[in-house]
Amino acid sequence: VVRQDPQAGFKLGAVDGVSVVVRPSVVARGNGNGTDALVLAQGGDFLWFEGEFDANKSNHGLRVALSRMVVLDKVTVSNSVSNSAGGFGQNILINDSDGVTATRLTSYDAAREGIRFGGVRDLTATDLMAFDSGDDGIEFEDCVDVTAAHVHINGATGDFADGLQVDTSSNLAFTDVFSSEAEDDGIEIRVSQEVSLSHVRVQSAGDVGVIVIQVDGARQGEPARIEHQATTAAHSTAFMWAPASLQGQGRGECQELKEGFLQQGELEEGPPRIARQGARHDQDQGPHSGGGGFPRAPKLHA
Repeated sequence: VVRQDPQAGFKLGAVDGVSVVVRPSVVARGNGNGTDALVLAQGGDFLWFEGEFDANKSNHGLRVALSRMVVLDKVTVSNSVSNSAGGFGQNILINDSDGVTATRLTSYDAAREGIRFGGVRDLTATDLMAFDSGDDGIEFEDCVDVTAAHVHINGATGDFADGLQVDTSSNLAFTDVFSSEAEDDGIEIRVSQEVSLSHVRVQSAGDVGVIVIQVDGARQGEPARIEHQATTAAHSTAFMWAPASLQGQGRGECQELKEGFLQQGELEEGPPRIARQGARHDQDQGPHSGGGGFPRAPKLHA
């Protein structure tokens, strides 16, 4: 249990049954020396992480790799940087791990992706939030057997940055996805198998609201609401779809699909966009406690 700011990182080797819990009134910060990760866990099983972390010039705030049975609960991470050209800069990076449960993860001001899952199998994620990411807000790559609910992104500002990106993954189900102010696509799903989307909302994507390219078994559930497209680019398409039978992956092979999707002129009154300002310390409302159905960031301070 972290009771005061250690101003140093934590490295967990191949050890099992370890937890890192930061008390609600404490923020664990890096020492500003540009380390790989403020918290690095590699090769262990039965791990638990909880609390607020400030990467403070580290490549990652929290990185977990090659581990099994991992729980991340009420984790907030901010201020990662990219100190090298090796793809660093994620606030939260979980890779090559099995049996991961992620609940109420929040990312602020990541140099690249706010939250990234790579090579993760058997992932259950609820209430993922990413604010002001330098690349994609939340990314899933090479993942298998994923259930994710209440996924909310505000701000993916890098060139070609998507709010939510899914790549080369299989058997994923997303429910209640809200993406706002992505530089490129609000939601991009490509080269994957068995992916379902339900209750989707996109605001102010720079290019396409939702784009699905080369996906076997893609399923669309409840109607998606796509608002304010083509704010920074030539595309004005709300939804584009290219079946896996097409050989190429270019947008020119995508077909615009409107059936089942509400266009801007047909929108019903919906929940308001998530406001970053003041969200971090506001009272936690939860995803179903009213206020429009979109949760605020969890309260981690007394």
